[in-house]
Amino acid sequence: MFEKVNPSHPDKVADRIAGAMVDLAYSKNPNAKMACEVLIGHGLCTIITETSEHIKIEGWRGKWSVIDAMEDTQYGYGKIFLLEHETWGDETEALIVDEDARVIFDDVWNGFDDFNERAECGDKPYYETHKTEQKGETK
Repeated sequence: MFEKVNPSHPDKVADRIAGAMVDLAYSKNPNAKMACEVLIGHGLCTIITETSEHIKIEGWRGKWSVIDAMEDTQYGYGKIFLLEHETWGDETEALIVDEDARVIFDDVWNGFDDFNERAECGDKPYYETHKTEQKGETK
């Protein structure tokens, strides 16, 4: 039996998102334990993860969890990840980082919509415009 599915089919998109999230965890710790399921349909994307890893971001206090991922083909960042603070969750800003866990944009409240808007306006990435500072603990 042979199966061929269009690359933009929701199942293929879900596979790419899950793969990117697992890749990020393994890039930080080759012994990470992570399971990721991505469900796409009816205009929603639900991501379910179980992991032994939370991501530490240089210059930011606390640990961060991946809540979404996408492949940026328009602005040259490659795989990018939307991170939520482990303690504060959606009560504080999120971060968008690249595969090297460098912060592209901070002060993110609307997920990848913020990324698209800021990148389209030509905003430079955070890692180019700020020196390392400790953030995230009191927000």
